[in-house]
Amino acid sequence: MIYKDLTRIHLNRLWLIFIAIMLVSGCDCSRNHVDVSGIKVDVTVKRLDRDFFLIDSANFNSRIVELKNKYNDFFPFYCTQISLLGRPDSSERFRDSVFTFLHDGYITIVHDSAEGKFGDFTKQKSDIETGLKYLKYYFPKAKLPNTIITYIGGFSLGAFTYSDSVIGIGLDMYLGNTFGLYQKVHDLPQFVIRKLTPQYIAPNAIHVTVSELFPFNNDGKKLIDNMIYYGKILYIMDKVLPDVPDSIKSGYTQHQLDWCKYNEGEVWKYFIGENLLFSANENDYYSYVSDGPTTSGMPRDAPGNLGSWVGWQIVKKYMDRYPKTTLQQLIAIKDAQKILDDSAYKP
Repeated sequence: MIYKDLTRIHLNRLWLIFIAIMLVSGCDCSRNHVDVSGIKVDVTVKRLDRDFFLIDSANFNSRIVELKNKYNDFFPFYCTQISLLGRPDSSERFRDSVFTFLHDGYITIVHDSAEGKFGDFTKQKSDIETGLKYLKYYFPKAKLPNTIITYIGGFSLGAFTYSDSVIGIGLDMYLGNTFGLYQKVHDLPQFVIRKLTPQYIAPNAIHVTVSELFPFNNDGKKLIDNMIYYGKILYIMDKVLPDVPDSIKSGYTQHQLDWCKYNEGEVWKYFIGENLLFSANENDYYSYVSDGPTTSGMPRDAPGNLGSWVGWQIVKKYMDRYPKTTLQQLIAIKDAQKILDDSAYKP
């Protein structure tokens, strides 16, 4: 395999960027913007990150009751699965866990930092609502979340869906990649820390929503099925977040995106040459369609999750060839081989 070195390619990149800017400035080249101004989406934001930190020794029992009433099933889920405090009740064990958490020096720093950065959550709420409007435009019958719950979980989950109505957002996972405590959390590798910034909140929230709407059952599936599935998710992200750059949707740096683009043909040859497409080996799923610092068998500059990126390119090629295909029709195609064949993907 002859992978291209970007050090020389970047010498010509500024000139190419200048040409691209000149071309784009003369026309609206985006195919993904649609009019969603008439679509109504009502989202309520609940600040568990604030409410939980109002607990004190004098009001403990009453505050726990209030939190149970306000957050319903989400509150015990937060206590048992996210913050690992235990089942919320009036026991001394739970009370001790809560106050140990609230008075922890690191958690105090995180809470203060989150309040300083996200005291006003208006922009994030608006960005998520816009993504949900686009989702409703393309999937009008889909049941979408109507509540965002923000919390501090001790560096556990960044974004997830709870039932079909709630998006949970861990503000402690978006404090900026220079936030000092991230370097002290040994479970957070550098390629993850790089993405712990506020600009990922809305894309991550929409990504988990799309994944919940269209879940994937991996039983009996091959690597190509995984690649095409995650390619579909990324393609839907293109449509519902038209103003979000590929670097955010993919989680890649611009250098990594450039590497993928310039080495796309060699990457495809690798997948073909190693007979990976029809592999049912779970290790291959983890190697090629999951996040990581790099991809197995590839040069150092190659990003992780390269199988999903290739799947994205295949789906885009398919949709270019069949532009009348709706997103609902795309999702309904379960045969990954058909999408691969009909895309005529040959980089």
